[in-house]
Amino acid sequence: MPDIVAGVIGIALVFIWIYCLYDVVTTHDALVRNLPKIAWFVIVLLLPDLGSILWLCFGRPRLQSQRVNVDRFRPRGTGVADRELELSSLDHLHPVVREREELARLRMMQAQLQRRENELRQRGIGDSTES
Repeated sequence: MPDIVAGVIGIALVFIWIYCLYDVVTTHDALVRNLPKIAWFVIVLLLPDLGSILWLCFGRPRLQSQRVNVDRFRPRGTGVADRELELSSLDHLHPVVREREELARLRMMQAQLQRRENELRQRGIGDSTES
């Protein structure tokens, strides 16, 4: 019976090792904690059991809380206070993710501004030709 238990534990450790190798490879470089990604890969590869445990405890990105952000479901305004509230709702995110979200919002606002300017130009041209 003890041989079966040892075999099951051994198989479980192999699966954990393969999962950790996959997790190190697929995790974005900026989200890896404490050491560079390549260092974590070498540690997990060369020290399967200990490296896997170290990766799970100290290298893997922390999971964000799964609570629902109520502000995400309210209609968004265009005022300065609303924009500040939207940006403050990103405080719980990783700095890299927060920066990408802010850049995406900036690009979206620039595209909206460009569309509005084009509409106003077309209305201005249409109004001057009709007169």
